[in-house]
Amino acid sequence: MKKILIFIYSVMITGSSTLAQDATQLSHTRINVGVGMSGWGVPIYGSVEFNASRDFNIGIGGSYQSIGESYNTASYRSSWQHTIIGFSGAGKYYFDRVLKIPSEYDLYAGATAGYYIWNTKTTSNSGEIYSGSGAGGFGIGVIIGGRYYFNDNIAVHLELGGNSVIASGGAGITFVL
Repeated sequence: MKKILIFIYSVMITGSSTLAQDATQLSHTRINVGVGMSGWGVPIYGSVEFNASRDFNIGIGGSYQSIGESYNTASYRSSWQHTIIGFSGAGKYYFDRVLKIPSEYDLYAGATAGYYIWNTKTTSNSGEIYSGSGAGGFGIGVIIGGRYYFNDNIAVHLELGGNSVIASGGAGITFVL
């Protein structure tokens, strides 16, 4: 009898540990950090996700990226630098339950909306040519992504898609609180 109780207790603990990795639990908050892919430099991003329902998350995030280039000849030198700061929101639907995906994995798709602030500086050997900021880089997009959980608190993620500046996606680490 004692062995049966120990077995049942072990199954219960294993089941609750596995369930703790499930993205659809309402009590979990996820913090994502990573690097993106873009034609405007390599964005560094962070976001926080909250469960809105069993299969749907909402989140907010931010990103920073910078890219520059120099042009030099014997008599002329110039350079430019773009710095882009982004703020975004997303809604993601998780297919885990519907597709009966193992709990170590998350598969999701969703929509994003973001707003970007640009700062541009151009200089040459004849002095500064232009320096200015702009806002109004609004972008919307779709994403598809997935996660693999190493344990209850840490996962890696990969996303494809996005909005106007982080157009190709990103990869990083997810921390579950």
